[in-house]
Amino acid sequence: MLRIRLTYLLLFLVVFFGFSKEEPTLLKVSYLEDSKHILEINDVIKLNFIQLEDKNKLNFGFTKSNIWIQLHLEKLKPNTKYKILINTIINDTIEVYKKEENTFEKKNFGEAFPSNNRYPSYSFIPEKENCTIYFKVIGRNQPLFFPFEVFKLEDTEKSDLSELVFLGIIYGVVFLILMLNIVLYINTLERIYIYSMFFNVFSLGVLFYFDGIIKLYFFPNSLYWNNQFIAIAFCGSFIFTNYYIVEFLNLRQHKKRLSTYFLMVNSAFLLILGVSFWHPTGFNWYLKCNLVLTTVEVIVLSYSILYIRKKEKDYFFIQLLSVICLNVFGTISQCTFSGLLPINFLTNHSVHFVILPQILIQAFALGKRFSILIKQQAVMRKSLQESAQVYSRSLINTIEEERRRLSKDFHDSIGQNLLVIRNGMLRIRKDNIEDKHREKLNELMHITSDTLDEIRMISQNLRPTMLDSIGLTASIESMIRKLNEVVEINFNLDCPESIDNVVQNELEINIYRILQELTNNSIKHAKAQNVTIAISKENEKLLISVVDDGIGFDTTFKDYINPKNGLSSIKERTNILNGKLNIDSVKNNGTKVTILIPVNK
Repeated sequence: MLRIRLTYLLLFLVVFFGFSKEEPTLLKVSYLEDSKHILEINDVIKLNFIQLEDKNKLNFGFTKSNIWIQLHLEKLKPNTKYKILINTIINDTIEVYKKEENTFEKKNFGEAFPSNNRYPSYSFIPEKENCTIYFKVIGRNQPLFFPFEVFKLEDTEKSDLSELVFLGIIYGVVFLILMLNIVLYINTLERIYIYSMFFNVFSLGVLFYFDGIIKLYFFPNSLYWNNQFIAIAFCGSFIFTNYYIVEFLNLRQHKKRLSTYFLMVNSAFLLILGVSFWHPTGFNWYLKCNLVLTTVEVIVLSYSILYIRKKEKDYFFIQLLSVICLNVFGTISQCTFSGLLPINFLTNHSVHFVILPQILIQAFALGKRFSILIKQQAVMRKSLQESAQVYSRSLINTIEEERRRLSKDFHDSIGQNLLVIRNGMLRIRKDNIEDKHREKLNELMHITSDTLDEIRMISQNLRPTMLDSIGLTASIESMIRKLNEVVEINFNLDCPESIDNVVQNELEINIYRILQELTNNSIKHAKAQNVTIAISKENEKLLISVVDDGIGFDTTFKDYINPKNGLSSIKERTNILNGKLNIDSVKNNGTKVTILIPVNK
């Protein structure tokens, strides 16, 4: 049984691999250099071409010569449509010649010819199994590289699938990081995110150019603006990278010399960008100067990385990785443009591998910077809160001390003087004086007595003397008793045990003031009929609860705690006592204020 299964499996493999696959098309590639621009197709077919074993070696770098390419295809399927993709986005003029009987059919690509594809392509239907096609590429002293891919027309879409997936991932990442920079700038308003955002935009422009999108959708018929676009995009990306580095490392303050170097590099990029608008000579000079400036850029970036080696260890390795990627893939890109490397996946996408790590590393560094900034803000916020509490405590202590002094002055000085005046009037009234003077004296005595009572009340409000003499519990009981005597609201105090010395002596006044403020709120704002005040000790906590049946208020309103209703003072004094304040209120359904204060151990 096992032998039969193995036999069937062997037959299947033989059929599948031996007969289901079409024999691949054979492609022989040769080239001929026309340095004097004098050769025509009838001259070329008589000359000997230099044959290449690898079609990916069709990279001639910067050249002024016309290049003739001879493609000899074998084992074609007659009467089947084929397409030749020229895997380059350089918008040069390309002439294609295919022999038809005794003449050559000519077709033009490039400048002044609309393009329907990202890459130049040529379609043909062979009549025989063998076919020879000639390509003439016009040299303009710009990089020339154009490896060929030959497909049957129905296979063309399949061949682009991996390329599209690769580009889709790159563009998705770049757009995501671009949006992230916009969000971070809106939240922080820091210039560095603007610099990074513009770097992303110009980098997208570079990618659009090398992926043929600019040629296909923006300038399909203009060699001038197609080339000028890449000059603007390249210079813009380098300029905003430099601004980003200067801002990120704060070089204007810490290393002015390095900042000057980056400024000089930016000026040089702007200079060669201006020269590039003079086509074709200026643009050719731009291409070569750009390679030199890229090298200078790497040197300056390396110097900046060495500068932060000790000061910014967290960012050192991030920026070091950025420079390494720029150096490695930038070198590959420069060698490719110079014709020193053959065209393959890595060299053809070397610009992608230069830009993508820079964008990712910048995003990572900015994300880390943002997280550090958030932590610093949290620390600063906590420090400000602590400082505010210290200031608030100091202020309240100062106010209480000043009240104590004023209370003492009112009681000991003004009150004493008024008492002496009243007693003097009593002695005078006993003497024999006229009735009209006696009546006037009685009136002055009443005014003096009322003033003396008011001075005592003011002194009591400024600093309750009972708090120092009879303690906190008795002072609260006395306050509630007096309130029940003078107002129509029913105040009910539930304090089953003494709360004297539950906090430090100098802090007891805060508990008294909290209750004083809460009862005043009940009188002035709550329109309550009954107010219950419960004070107890639970689990080393002092629990104060004040409940009224008044009109209540909306606690969802963010500014309900304000000085007008005294709640801000209550909150500050609760913070001084290291307590927690909770206010539960509903409109027309009363208010409950609960305060938990740690007990002094």
